[in-house]
Amino acid sequence: MTRAERLGVPTARVKLFGWQPYAALLEAYRNIDVALDPFPFSGCATSADALWMGTPVITLLGETMVARQTASLLQHAGLHDWIARSPEEYIELACKLAADFRQLRLQRGQLRQHVLEQTGDCTTFAAELEQRLAALYRETDAC
Repeated sequence: MTRAERLGVPTARVKLFGWQPYAALLEAYRNIDVALDPFPFSGCATSADALWMGTPVITLLGETMVARQTASLLQHAGLHDWIARSPEEYIELACKLAADFRQLRLQRGQLRQHVLEQTGDCTTFAAELEQRLAALYRETDAC
């Protein structure tokens, strides 16, 4: 009996893949309804890949930087509802999102554009970063 079976998950619903070329990895997201961000170490780059491919991501807000990377990405993208504050909420969010097939279909078609609009403004980001670094420099120079 596999670990999934002991937890009540039919093995037909679990697929494990070994190494794949990046394009094949991205293509696999077409068959995933909801991506579950791992914890205590957040996926970050894989979560960004999932969002780029239109797959919603549920994450558990952790205590450390490596446990908060996906939460930071979701927060910046305005997807606050996909950030759980407890393991129980993580499960609840995943089940709720997976059960709403109509909303999943709608989000899949719009998610990439939404994330790109919220996080892809590099010009504004660079200008804000420049202003903050200049302010830090002025504070340091005043010491």
